[in-house]
Amino acid sequence: MPSRLATTRIEYGIEWQGVAAKDVYRRTIADNGKGMTGDELVQFFNIFGGGGKPIGGEHENFGVGAKTGLMPWNHYGIVVISWADGVGSMIRIERDEHTGEYGLRPTSVHYDDEDIVELAAPLHYDAELDIDWRKIKPKWIDDHGRVLVLLE
Repeated sequence: MPSRLATTRIEYGIEWQGVAAKDVYRRTIADNGKGMTGDELVQFFNIFGGGGKPIGGEHENFGVGAKTGLMPWNHYGIVVISWADGVGSMIRIERDEHTGEYGLRPTSVHYDDEDIVELAAPLHYDAELDIDWRKIKPKWIDDHGRVLVLLE
């Protein structure tokens, strides 16, 4: 019997807010696995390579595949949204058009009456992309899970 944090569902889909607002179809990949906190997202995704050590079990290597398989094909970036213990956090990975290197884009949001600039941000409305990241979570993800959004 799988633990409550084991991934039992993975779904490929479309981010529909972009379709409605800008007629842009962005691919999504969602799962109901363990999820990561904002600090864990930054720690894991802020470096491309690894030390050659296994990262968790066979079903816990989600980020490695995302970094190596998705980044080269998504020059506009990838948004990674993750829920751990019911709290959602997000990061945005972008490719620098001058150097070709990938890195985390600092996010500035006005949240709970204060301005926050961080690498991992709380879920918020993104005026640049016209997406409310708080609405991206599928109903079948409870307290733990992830959604990747491949940007235009």
